[in-house]
Amino acid sequence: MLRIYGADRVLETTLNRSILDIVMDNAIPISTSCGGVAACGLCRVSVRAGMEHLTEANEREHQHLGSATVATGTRLACQARFLTEGEVEVDIPPVPGVESRQEKYTRMMRARRAEAAARGRGRTPAKQPTPGKSNATPGALVEGGEQPSGRRRRRRRKR
Repeated sequence: MLRIYGADRVLETTLNRSILDIVMDNAIPISTSCGGVAACGLCRVSVRAGMEHLTEANEREHQHLGSATVATGTRLACQARFLTEGEVEVDIPPVPGVESRQEKYTRMMRARRAEAAARGRGRTPAKQPTPGKSNATPGALVEGGEQPSGRRRRRRRKR
């Protein structure tokens, strides 16, 4: 099981799959330009818990990250594979300019709800008849064939 720190997401895993494959299959943004062959070093993640369930850091990781960084729990997501079953928690740094689909959807729905609520509050109740005044629309005849007071609407002729 792979838990994404700060995102409240838990992803199902299978043995011998890399963290990068699992994250990408679940549409979670992560930096990479090499497609998972440890050529770019962009897919760095911090393993917060469960390091014992992952493969040992290999030579490629040591080249990109350095021995001290690997020792503190930073791994390349493309090289860290699940060795045994268990829970691993990783912190994935944000990818500049990229939002997950869920975040976009959530933001869009919040905006729609706020807009609908604003429209609901901005409504004025239907006008109630004022005693002693005619509520007829301009241009309509009132009882007795008289025109209501006020300006009359002129109809435009269609050409």
